[in-house]
Amino acid sequence: MKKTLLVLAAIMIAAVVSANALTPAQISTIDDTISGAKLRNVSSVATEMVEKSAAADRKDIAVQIVRSVKSYKAGALVQTVAAISKENPELAPDVAAAAASLSNSQAVKIAKVASAAAPAYANQIAKQVSTVAPKYSKVILAATATVEIAKDISGAEVTAPVEISEMKPVDEGPRRPAYTAP
Repeated sequence: MKKTLLVLAAIMIAAVVSANALTPAQISTIDDTISGAKLRNVSSVATEMVEKSAAADRKDIAVQIVRSVKSYKAGALVQTVAAISKENPELAPDVAAAAASLSNSQAVKIAKVASAAAPAYANQIAKQVSTVAPKYSKVILAATATVEIAKDISGAEVTAPVEISEMKPVDEGPRRPAYTAP
């Protein structure tokens, strides 16, 4: 039993180390910076950290920033994804997928803000977020992707949402009371 637990722990540690190319010092710096920032400033601090990082490390740093924001300032997660996606659109799919994997209940909102901030990457954002949050994939695809992409991923046709300005009132005739007295 102890051997099994030790082997599992070693595998999990190896997976975390191999998945994250950042050093522990870099992770600690990111965590300290995010935890010390005020809630209203988290997104600007996050984008500044991404901008100052080396080009080779930007993706890993941006994903780690999202993890730190979820851990220390969860209320700023969606706005941080939007800010990073706006300043670095090429990172939007990875940042949105990381955020959605940490907060599945906000996956649709995360996909929408990331797609709005980086419209050129909307299809990639929809694919990656749908992969990490399959429960919401049809809603995500309808909100962010085209019908063609929606068919590729889910197999079923999903239509794009209708704009409110395009909606027309339905003529139902004269109004009837909800309840008629006996």
